[in-house]
Amino acid sequence: MNARISRIVCYINAHYRDPVTQASVAARFRIHPDYLSRRFKIEVGMRFHQYLLWKRLEYAKGLLTNTSSSIKQVGYDSGFSCPETFSKTFRRAIGCSPRAYRNRGGLVSMAPRAGGVPSLLSTRSN
Repeated sequence: MNARISRIVCYINAHYRDPVTQASVAARFRIHPDYLSRRFKIEVGMRFHQYLLWKRLEYAKGLLTNTSSSIKQVGYDSGFSCPETFSKTFRRAIGCSPRAYRNRGGLVSMAPRAGGVPSLLSTRSN
């Protein structure tokens, strides 16, 4: 993996709960946002925004399974600025609401959606 993209992935992994955007990361690493978008997709296999949402959703799944925090608080703690966006994104990517996911103990009985989580998050382009 390209060294710069590798550093960016490490940065995202450490800061996905913060208000991170492609533009802010590009500025921080002194590269053009379009170049970041292209290189990130090539190196990581998904778009910047998809990866960021995937990290946030993985963290949220852990909180839903292992804490009693409210759904709203789980959304905020996972890096989402709006509870409605968190619930809508979670439902679209995971296939059930955050509450249903918690009630099932983190077990989603339905088969994974075609293409996996990253393809489901592709409605917003970077």
